[in-house]
Amino acid sequence: MFRLGPWARGVRCGSVHTAAARREIERRLHKQQEFAHRLVDSFPDLILVLDTEANYTFVSPRCAEVLGYEGEEISEMKLGARTHPEDQPKLMALYKDIIAGRQSFASDRAAFVATPAESW
Repeated sequence: MFRLGPWARGVRCGSVHTAAARREIERRLHKQQEFAHRLVDSFPDLILVLDTEANYTFVSPRCAEVLGYEGEEISEMKLGARTHPEDQPKLMALYKDIIAGRQSFASDRAAFVATPAESW
């Protein structure tokens, strides 16, 4: 048995999982992730997830069908990259309010479409 220093008094150690228990947890997690992936893929709506820096962290496959951009292309853009310049300040103000928890938002319109000509 070993002793813990005075800094560890009152500290409780967490449970230790056996290798079999860990594999079971990983299997369940993988199964849940597969379910979530299939669920998102089946949504008819566009799903775009942004981080706090306005970078896209998830782009649903439906985006390619509707917007004409592949997920990789959108992931490399920042929010507002294809928004009309006059609308960008309003979009970014809305985004900041959402991040701050002052407002929630859902849209039924696409903000940008991959076309050779500007769409606005």
